[in-house]
Amino acid sequence: MKKLLCIILLTFFVQNLLAKEEGFNIGEYTAKIQPTEISPTIDGIINNDEWKEAYTFKNFWDHWPSDSSLSEYQTEVKVTYDDEFLYLAIKLDDNNNEKIIQTLKRDSENEYWNSDAFAVVIDPINSKNNGYIFGVNAGGAQFDGLVAVNGSYNSIDSNWDNIWYSDISITEDHWEIEMAIPFSSMKYNKNNEWGINFIRNDIKRNLYSTWTKFPMNFQGIDLGHTGSIIFQNLPNVNSKKFVIVPSTLGSIERNNKEGIPTTPSGNLGLDSKIAIASSLNLDLTVNPDFSQVEVDQQITNLSRFNPFFPEKRNFFLENSDLFSNLGSGDARPIFTRKIGLKDGENVPIILGARLSGNASENLRIGFMDVQTAEKSDLSAENYAMGAIQQNILKRSNIKAFMINRQTVENSSFSSNDFNRVAGAEFNYLSESGKLRSSAVYHKSFNPEQYTSSGYYSAEAAYNSRKFFSNTYFNQMDKNYIADVGFTPRLYNYDANRDSSIRLGYKEVFTEQVVKFYPKSGFVNRHQLGGCARLFYNTNNTLTEYLLYASYFINFKNRSWIYTRYYFSMVKLPFPTTIINSDNPLPAERYDYNGFFAQYRTSPNKNLSGRVYGSYGSFFNGNKLSLGTEIYYRTQPWGNFSLNYQLDKVDLADNYGNQDLHLIGAKSQISFSRKLFWTTFLQYNTQAENFNINSRIQWRYKPMSDIYFVVTNNYYTTNFGQKNLMFVLKLSYWFNV
Repeated sequence: MKKLLCIILLTFFVQNLLAKEEGFNIGEYTAKIQPTEISPTIDGIINNDEWKEAYTFKNFWDHWPSDSSLSEYQTEVKVTYDDEFLYLAIKLDDNNNEKIIQTLKRDSENEYWNSDAFAVVIDPINSKNNGYIFGVNAGGAQFDGLVAVNGSYNSIDSNWDNIWYSDISITEDHWEIEMAIPFSSMKYNKNNEWGINFIRNDIKRNLYSTWTKFPMNFQGIDLGHTGSIIFQNLPNVNSKKFVIVPSTLGSIERNNKEGIPTTPSGNLGLDSKIAIASSLNLDLTVNPDFSQVEVDQQITNLSRFNPFFPEKRNFFLENSDLFSNLGSGDARPIFTRKIGLKDGENVPIILGARLSGNASENLRIGFMDVQTAEKSDLSAENYAMGAIQQNILKRSNIKAFMINRQTVENSSFSSNDFNRVAGAEFNYLSESGKLRSSAVYHKSFNPEQYTSSGYYSAEAAYNSRKFFSNTYFNQMDKNYIADVGFTPRLYNYDANRDSSIRLGYKEVFTEQVVKFYPKSGFVNRHQLGGCARLFYNTNNTLTEYLLYASYFINFKNRSWIYTRYYFSMVKLPFPTTIINSDNPLPAERYDYNGFFAQYRTSPNKNLSGRVYGSYGSFFNGNKLSLGTEIYYRTQPWGNFSLNYQLDKVDLADNYGNQDLHLIGAKSQISFSRKLFWTTFLQYNTQAENFNINSRIQWRYKPMSDIYFVVTNNYYTTNFGQKNLMFVLKLSYWFNV
């Protein structure tokens, strides 16, 4: 408790050390909107008679590459509503019909931001912390997701999906979009005032513009810089709606690696969304299958710790920031990818339930319970977790959570096989978003009743137009065991004993960046940065550090260059395998340094890409890394990419010499806005795996899909087949 109080006092000291700042003046961007008596037809052609009751938003500001003037090519947005929908009609001035359309596929986030497009960001609770984004590109492809404040940034979870309607039309001097967003797709309370902003991508001119004017060091989706709309009478429709999504699946699998013959199987599943209140939702899943989820992008891992892969399964995503934003990057108490996955193998989920949303205007809650089945030598397990977030001040909050993983034997919970983690967090964010700080305390509980089982953290960051600063301190005790978390640095591999040993540590991190904006020329921004990341053991002995100086140039055509020179030191606690498993590196001190550089071409062209490379000492030897990614677009139906990475490691004294190759190819073909074919090829010599994953998706009705998936894995040495699977899945979305 003394440590927690010290962290909180330190946090408040840092906050008050920095000068006070003026918040964003929302009063300049407030509009009262009226209901319509004529519900518009969503055909992409704006009929003024249908939109005569709508409020018109004008005077968009440039947001990138500058943020000080009204946009040359203006956008007008008309907004109205009825009992079921929020309607938008968008007119985008444009004398160039050569639109950039990266894809026709829904929810392709990277392709969306690199296309001529428009989006609306909506904060129905008006908390400045959570919201939704709905966007349409010039090819008519939809993009939607959940927006959440995550530290100094706002993140988008584009895996969230819901039914809404849109269409476009293109003329000689402008193009038009009409959108109808159901109120039932958003969670809100009785507050008639919502946060809102509009973002236009004018990519052929390398321009982004927004309705509200705010500094470009904040993202266009930033929830702290939305304007406001006030409804005359806000419909209360969410409490009347729920959704049922039944699914059926058939598969054929052959597993040569495990010696399992060709086996057919089938599965019936059910998902449902039930509106408990207008801002609170209950999600249920029975026998879910995630075979249609996009495969992970493979990497070459030459660190001593496990890499992080994001959650992509739909059931775990809505309001997921309540769980996933707890802790920090290497100390996440809740990492839902641990549920239903063991050592890379799928474990069947029998049933899952999640209650999440706003219990009141300032209180968000999330409760989840998932039950897995037995599989081979793995016992059935239950995962129960809960999190609450109480908003305080303007944009700050206090969080508390608990998670329990417990083995289930003979329909009863085991009393000697469980893991629990509980904690509290305080997160401060100033009204303008420039100043951020946090204080964190977690504790782990296990049958062994360990001591030294806590995690502590304090952070302070400042982000202005010309300066960025971030400093934090973490301490993880050796018995902070989070079975359903992500804590890779806690576990250190001992090659002699062939086991992982938990070692507590302390981390100190600081980063300082100075940004410059030339008044003329082709450079938009360049910046100098420096970073120090130091690790200590629990006896306060320095065990590892990374120091680097960096330089970044961002050009007005959206190409960029990044360079970094670094110094590193590590004291290996145990003999460790890096390359040669028969001759692990001794537990000694290693000092090394090197240089890294990367260049990304402008994504506007049909052919674009990036190249990168690094060279330097590596433990007791050297490492050369070279890589490239090439992107080719056949507008608007095809996106193709090819990447290659070589890591050439040469350690002294027979500790390992190896050339590691990673090759990836991806094709995305959009036959229409409803039919897509995506194929991945990944060749990884480190994992000794060559993977082929091909998926055809037909969205035959809104949010209703047919998937056909083929997955094939081979060895990279002799190309012998490991396993082969064919999957056919059908789902149908019922609004009740």
